[in-house]
Formats: sequence, C-alpha cells, structure tokens
Amino acid sequence: MAAGLIALTCSPARAQTALKVSLNAPFDGSNAAFFLAEQNGYYAAEGLAPGFDASGGSGEAVTRIGSGTYDFGVGDINVLMEFNAKNPTMPANGVYMLYYRSPLSVGTFAKSGITKPADLDGKRMGGALTDGAYKLFPAYAKLAAINADSIKWQFGDLRLRETLLLKGDVDALLGFDSTMYFNFVRQGIAPAEIKFLYYADVGLNIYGNAIMASAKILAGNPKAVRGFVAASAKGWRDSIANPTAAIAALKKQSSLIDESSSSPSSNG
Repeated sequence: MAAGLIALTCSPARAQTALKVSLNAPFDGSNAAFFLAEQNGYYAAEGLAPGFDASGGSGEAVTRIGSGTYDFGVGDINVLMEFNAKNPTMPANGVYMLYYRSPLSVGTFAKSGITKPADLDGKRMGGALTDGAYKLFPAYAKLAAINADSIKWQFGDLRLRETLLLKGDVDALLGFDSTMYFNFVRQGIAPAEIKFLYYADVGLNIYGNAIMASAKILAGNPKAVRGFVAASAKGWRDSIANPTAAIAALKKQSSLIDESSSSPSSNG
C-alpha cells in the first residue's frame, strides 16, 4: 500500500493538449464564458490547455480555422458557410451552436429618430464589407421593405466601425448587437441611448455564432473536439447563471476591462 501511495504521489500530471482558439471579437463580455470555463477548470478536466486570441470579426476567425493555423474558433455560421463555399478544399466546421437567434442588427442612437426599418430609407449607413451583417443586409431590406437603393453607405474596418456613428458620419451601423453595444458604452454612450433593429424581427430567422473546429483537429483529435465543446458549454451555462463571475474571469485576462461596460445589456 505504501509503495502504491508513493507511486501515485510521484506520478506526473496528465499532459494537457495545447489548443489555439480564435475569438470573433476583442476581449469583451460576449466571450467571457470561455474564460469562466477556463477558470473553473473545465478545459483542464478534459486534458486541454486552450489559448484564446482576439480577432477583428467572424471573417478573420473563420479564415484562421479554415487555414488550419487555429484549432477552434467562434464565429457567425453564415460567414462560415460562405467561406466553405468559396474554399471547398480547406473547410472549417461548425461543431456547436451558441446563438440560435442571430444578433445581426442595425445599431443607432435614440437621437437619430430611427425606430423602425422604414426609417432607414435615405439614411447614411456604416458597415464593413467583410461583415456578415452587410452581406445579409439585402435579405433584411427585402423582408423589411426598405428601399436599399436609397441608402448612402460608408465602409470601414470592423474594429473601427463604431467610430463612424460616434463621429456623426452615419446615422446607423450594421453588426452584432453585443459588439456594437460594448464599444459604444466604452465611449461613454448611455445604454438607454443605444437602439437596435434586429434582422430576426422581420423574419430573417437564421442562426448566429457557433464554435468552429478545423478539419485538421476533427480528423486528428476528435476527443479534443468533444472535450472542448463540453467544457465550453459548461462555461456558458455558468455565465448565464452568474454573469458577474464571468466578467470577473474576463477581467483576469485583460486588466483594462471595465466591468460596467462589459456586462450584458437589456438590448440583447
């Protein structure tokens, strides 16, 4: 018995499989659940050691996965499908759906007077050419009876998109509600002043973000895929139950996080 106890005490810790994971945004409240899962030891329990990197959006995250330089990612399933259609020899794969209701929306401020889709006719709108929100705007416009030809567009990098509205260069923006919300609040905009018109509200019922896996890891280490999904799901469950704990875990990853601007809003 003594010999057995000594052997257990001296045995090396179980090796952890290192993983590269691409988020679809900077470190903010929308991805806090992954850090809570890590803090709670869910990945370690699966023998995994993920490293999370921020990105400039779903387009970048999907490209990272498709190229095989990252093992997992988070991104819009619609952007993923477009990438796979254009790159059939290097597909990325959705393995777990996070958003069953797409957060694609038109974001604006209360002072704009935009309260319904028809108010967008003739307005100045901002977006990113690579963003799923812009790519799907024609479908939204058709369902919402918006005169798409009357829109005056301005485009910019996804990471600088909110600046267009903050400076008054446009009347509204396209994007995920969470990304726009967090960026606006960081700039001092009161939550009550931020308004969203959701694509889903006019009948564009599509999925949103998913956990994605590279073809390489799916073929080479399916156990890691199952483990990463299971651990992530636990993190999301815990985050829904305790958002404050999720934001605290996020702040450990980025000390510049402001808890007051990273918590979920009543807008979605």
